[in-house]
Amino acid sequence: MGSLNELEINELISSNLNFKKEFDLFIKDYGHRSNTREILYPRWREDKAYVLAVIKLLSSSDLDLRKKELETRKNRFKTEKEVLMRIKKQNGGFFKAKLFSLVLNLAQTYLTFRENQRFYLDHLLFRQRLILQEMGRRLRVREIIDEIDDVFFLYEKELLIFFNTNPSTSELEENNVTKLRDNILKRKKEFYRYKSSLPPKFLKNGIEFDDTVMEYDKNAIYGAAASPGIFKGIARVVESIEELSQLEDNEILITSNTDPAWTAIFSKIGGLITETGGILSHGAVISREYRIPAVTAVKGATKIFKTGEELVINGNEGVVYKKE
Repeated sequence: MGSLNELEINELISSNLNFKKEFDLFIKDYGHRSNTREILYPRWREDKAYVLAVIKLLSSSDLDLRKKELETRKNRFKTEKEVLMRIKKQNGGFFKAKLFSLVLNLAQTYLTFRENQRFYLDHLLFRQRLILQEMGRRLRVREIIDEIDDVFFLYEKELLIFFNTNPSTSELEENNVTKLRDNILKRKKEFYRYKSSLPPKFLKNGIEFDDTVMEYDKNAIYGAAASPGIFKGIARVVESIEELSQLEDNEILITSNTDPAWTAIFSKIGGLITETGGILSHGAVISREYRIPAVTAVKGATKIFKTGEELVINGNEGVVYKKE
């Protein structure tokens, strides 16, 4: 299943008036969101293809999402009760159970606040993006930049000087258009060169180093045990949001990291492997909610594994096995 083009989007929306009404309401409420917080990339209101691709992806499955959500909630409550019963049987169990309940409640509250924070942060970023785009449009008309999106590669000081009603001679010289365009080109090359690279986990005395992956042999790759369970399935490497539409039922999703915008596809996958994140990362938390085995912090996972490979993912031990 490929990504949707503009013609397919218009046909899908216009073919069902009720769907169009519901879809428009959804975009009105959530169109400020995106799969990334990088302000350079469009929001859902600007590019509806992602939302429609996810709808198309989920509609190809027989899974009942409401039923799945109820099952997930039921399993969570059941697990909480089981853990509390085990704790209460220990020495000082009554007090330990009280402490556990308190910490659990705080953790759940924190996760709610974190998602709300991201929701409203997306509101701010979308408005900042609209402002910058308008500034970029005006600079493009004045032939100061070549493309509207070049505005995202200007520093604040460089940008605002062109909207200063009385700029000084030194400021204008500093922002020489030719020099500015050269800087934009340099920054764009650097951005696109490293956009898929992850920063080091540690930086000490100017030296970068990681401890996020331990490979014991060619068939076993270790990361962090993020969600329990064992699953054998076919790998699907997703390096960009556009590739999500190619995901098939019960495949093992392998990606750099997930975001709240990806939550819907967890009902479709059989396992998750990410290059970043720990037990409280978005992918780990949602995987546990959906009872999907997950291994996080596997550095270079999108390069180590290939789409179509048969893998065994062990979320209990944080290890992924390649099948011979």
